[in-house]
Amino acid sequence: MLLRRITQHVKDQNWFAVLIDFLIVVVGVFVGLQVQDFANERQRQKTETSYLKRLHAEVEHLSIQRANYDATREDFSKKLNSAMDILADPTSDVLISDDLCTAMVASAHTTVPPAALPTIDEMLSAGKLDQIFSESIRTDILNYTQQAKRAEHLVDAISDNNVEMARRYPEIITLHYNKHSDTVVDGIWIDPVCHAEKMRSDKAFMNDMINNSYMYQVYTLRAVVPVSESLAQLHQTLDEILQLYHHSTENN
Repeated sequence: MLLRRITQHVKDQNWFAVLIDFLIVVVGVFVGLQVQDFANERQRQKTETSYLKRLHAEVEHLSIQRANYDATREDFSKKLNSAMDILADPTSDVLISDDLCTAMVASAHTTVPPAALPTIDEMLSAGKLDQIFSESIRTDILNYTQQAKRAEHLVDAISDNNVEMARRYPEIITLHYNKHSDTVVDGIWIDPVCHAEKMRSDKAFMNDMINNSYMYQVYTLRAVVPVSESLAQLHQTLDEILQLYHHSTENN
């Protein structure tokens, strides 16, 4: 109808009416685009909020999982350092405690810590990262995923070179099957006994133990801790964007 009216105005050479019709068309298109942009932005904001809330819940859950994981790895690292200090003096007669012996046996167990965040995987696989308006969130997400992938590769490389000390040196580390142990939750454990005097006199054992201890430090400090730090940074940024505040238990 509008097109017929414009055509008629042109035939009548009513240029003022043509101008008015043209302005109506331009304004109509402009308003239509603005309405569409507004609707698209509202949908983007809705999608963004949904993603961020889901991601925040996953980050909180993963942070709890990794807190215990990190503490255990850092504790084992310290115990391995203490054990190596005791074994460093070939003339010493200091024995290896049960805790230190357990750390030595576990020095070969460099597993990949939990790091999966399904919402991030979904956004990246679907190409939806651009739905997140905050540049700081996008940066933290990419930093975290890169750090987690780097850690995974590093753990694989370390694990390929670890030595199962009790298996390779059964005369130096003796394992005892314990069905009623207080060491682990399920009550079943292999209580190890370390013969320190034999350790000090066996150069092959010492070389393997030194390598395991060193690689465990690398595992803890370069694979486990950096990922947790990136996760904590992502958590902090999410809290700021979503305006969430966690009460510190230190003040309670």
